[in-house]
Amino acid sequence: MALNTKCPFHGNAHPDYLCPLKKQSEEITEILAIPDKVARVRAILALVIGEENVDQWLNSPHPDLGNRTPQSVINEGLVGAVVTILENALSGIPS
Repeated sequence: MALNTKCPFHGNAHPDYLCPLKKQSEEITEILAIPDKVARVRAILALVIGEENVDQWLNSPHPDLGNRTPQSVINEGLVGAVVTILENALSGIPS
């Protein structure tokens, strides 16, 4: 992208390689392609809330899971429910 071309992510003029939103968009695309759902959950959480907060989020009750913890839902074999919540959050769909 030329310096005088507006960035499609936020309208500022800068080269592609300097765009923080483009980099984050690429990271999200890579994360959503992770085939192992539990690994995908951890990767999404690390991106959104930071690696240091992942275990706390996984072990806190969540209203969209009937106030169960995401970790307990994962342990029950329902990791897809947790993935859906996170993918919706990344897509801007409110829970």
